[in-house]
Amino acid sequence: MPSLKLSNPFRRGTDRPSLKERAATLRATASRAMSRKPADPVFPVIARYQAARDAWDAYSDRIRDEGWDALGGIVLASEVEGRLGNAWSDISAKVLGTVPTTEAGRLALAAFVETWVADHGNADGSPQDGSETVFAEVYPALLKALRASVNGKAA
Repeated sequence: MPSLKLSNPFRRGTDRPSLKERAATLRATASRAMSRKPADPVFPVIARYQAARDAWDAYSDRIRDEGWDALGGIVLASEVEGRLGNAWSDISAKVLGTVPTTEAGRLALAAFVETWVADHGNADGSPQDGSETVFAEVYPALLKALRASVNGKAA
């Protein structure tokens, strides 16, 4: 009966990289991946918008749940709520001013616009009416994204 050599069944072949070499390769790959710019400039701006919106929502919930007095009185709480609302508004303008560079970025901008327009509609769900609507801000953003898409494919 032939004997089995079981001295070390987990020994790596000499032609394979050592654990230390594999760790160095992994570190180098991770370093390259982490130093890359985001694939599309619109994603981090949308993330900042969402964080600002979440902060405003959380503070508004605190006002509703705890009351103005628990947050330093109506004057102080209104100032904080106003600052959070202004930050949220400023970042929304930055999102609309950012031209996506990829198909995924254009889809993300379209989804952002859809949500943003819905948030700015009338209480009954109908869109805003009049000359001062969110559409005046949204249309140029979508047009820039579309033009970037066409120009990107032609180049």
